[in-house]
Amino acid sequence: RSLALPIGRGMFDYGSCIILDTDLIFIPELNISGKASSTNTTISIDTLDKPLNFTFWPEFHNGVAAGLTLDPLSRHIDSSWIQFNQPHISHRNEYAGFLMAMGLQGHLSSLSKFTMHEFLSRGHELTLVGILIGISAAKRASMDQDITRMLSIHVRSLQPESSMELEISPNVQTAAILSVGLLYQGTSNRHIVDVLLNEIERFSSCEMENIFDRRCRCLSAGFALGLTLLALAKERGIYPLKEITEKLTNNILGHFQNTFLDVSVRSQQISDEGIDIMSLGPGSLMALSMIYLKSGDKSISNFLKPDDSYFLLDETHPHILLLQTISYCLVQWNEIQPTQDWLDSIIPHILINNINKDRKE
Repeated sequence: RSLALPIGRGMFDYGSCIILDTDLIFIPELNISGKASSTNTTISIDTLDKPLNFTFWPEFHNGVAAGLTLDPLSRHIDSSWIQFNQPHISHRNEYAGFLMAMGLQGHLSSLSKFTMHEFLSRGHELTLVGILIGISAAKRASMDQDITRMLSIHVRSLQPESSMELEISPNVQTAAILSVGLLYQGTSNRHIVDVLLNEIERFSSCEMENIFDRRCRCLSAGFALGLTLLALAKERGIYPLKEITEKLTNNILGHFQNTFLDVSVRSQQISDEGIDIMSLGPGSLMALSMIYLKSGDKSISNFLKPDDSYFLLDETHPHILLLQTISYCLVQWNEIQPTQDWLDSIIPHILINNINKDRKE
């Protein structure tokens, strides 16, 4: 709970702090100690038996939360002020999060190439994650060619076939793929769409050893594809949607079909072709829902709506069911109502009947 507090603080305090060009950013220290209610003594958590990166991501989110508290319209925040704060932030992970927050608010758009190169050349993983996502968010939908070339170093499908494959951290590759989607948000660039579709299929292959890295990058490619074709279904006729929709639905159907066909396949979550079927589903679901965002398309909504059958619900993994529900609501955005009846309408009837039966008993 304590390590998750920065995320809530970032939302609660967003844009609440007005800062001058001589002020320093304040980042509260992460507190992982507690008090015993009986003796009122302070208890510190022993981190010796925890992984070395136990606090890496909480520190990163702590830096993001601190940066988001600043007024996004402030004129005092520029490249010099961002660098001015660096020596005063004790943890590099927090400064990496601070950089990402500056990008989310648009302040990294004025970052000089020399400063950007300085950040990238340090080789610090979370700094790379923060700067890639931050600069792409600051220049989202711009298709900036300088930023595209920078991202292509970290995305294999954007490199020439003859280029040498570099050793790049999986987290940095995941961030770079998502950054491509931000940079090309809503542009429907055909080359980028083909690259991201290729990334989804490439990362679903079981040739990659780490299953967590594989699924993270596949999901990131799905989000990036959805951002590139964001809400495109509302403007029919501009882009060949049918081809993209068929590929994504086949990915999703292939996932469910493979999990239903054989118990052994379902337990291993790997198809006969060596494809990780649990990687294809989530990324394709999010891409499809973002493409048809607010469109109200009935055929896509019916496809995404959770199944009303004991067997299908039992065989669907919980996180896939969650993503199905979220995707359905994104497509049917204009139909959302703050009522109990609407909530009941998106829950499978078979579950509603069981809930009502339990209440009566």
